[in-house]
Amino acid sequence: MKVGYRYRLLIAFIVFTMPLAGEAFAQLVSGSSTEGVELPLDSLIIKEEWWLGASISGHYALGFGTLTVQYIGGTAPDSPNAIAQTQGGFGYGIAFLPSLEYRAYRSPLGIMLNLGVDYRYSSSSSVAPVSDGVYTYNATFESNSSTLYGSIMLNAKYSIGSRGFFVLGGPFLDLPLSTNSYVWQHETLPDGVETGEEPGFPNTSIKYPTSPDMRPRVGFQIGFGTDIMTGLFGYTSQLISPFLIIQGATPVVSDPTAWNSLLVRGGVIWRVGI
Repeated sequence: MKVGYRYRLLIAFIVFTMPLAGEAFAQLVSGSSTEGVELPLDSLIIKEEWWLGASISGHYALGFGTLTVQYIGGTAPDSPNAIAQTQGGFGYGIAFLPSLEYRAYRSPLGIMLNLGVDYRYSSSSSVAPVSDGVYTYNATFESNSSTLYGSIMLNAKYSIGSRGFFVLGGPFLDLPLSTNSYVWQHETLPDGVETGEEPGFPNTSIKYPTSPDMRPRVGFQIGFGTDIMTGLFGYTSQLISPFLIIQGATPVVSDPTAWNSLLVRGGVIWRVGI
């Protein structure tokens, strides 16, 4: 008798509470405490790309113009003075520049900043022998300079297609930090002239220190390359980018005559996503 009474109470409780539970569940589904509130976007969504790395490159330079250097003389008013002029020439060197690149997410256009050092060796020579009193008998000259520049480059980098190819270009500034320059005087005998006893007659070469006025250079560069995704040292978000660029700028030396060079530079940039 007591058991039947308990079952009837349980059934009555279930019948009474089910509508209340259903109404509460419906209210919970149809509305909540966040209704009408704008939730922030996922903080992990990528909005921009930053790449940190460095580039190493070598260059070949083609010289043009006339370089005028003093190889004998001083600053005193009565000191002897002798100058040499060389034309054209060539050069080569190596550069190391850390880099920072920014690009909006999925944008083909990025901005790359490079700051570093650039070592350059250059040489130019004269062709026609000259005679200058007691200083030269029948001489040609060869000018040589080793210069360390501080370089600042700001490039726009535009990606083309889905295989990593890109073009880049932008301005740069080269500041000479140190230089070591010298000029060779190469004495030769004219055809048909035998060695004599006067100074300068024998075939000989004399090396003189000199100090051409190396100027800061402002220029522009343009080139192309390709991004290759790699996974060096366990990091998968890395890029290695071979590149080739052409650089032109204001004269290397502009006083008293102008001498300049056009550079072709090739190298590789390594970057890691940050």
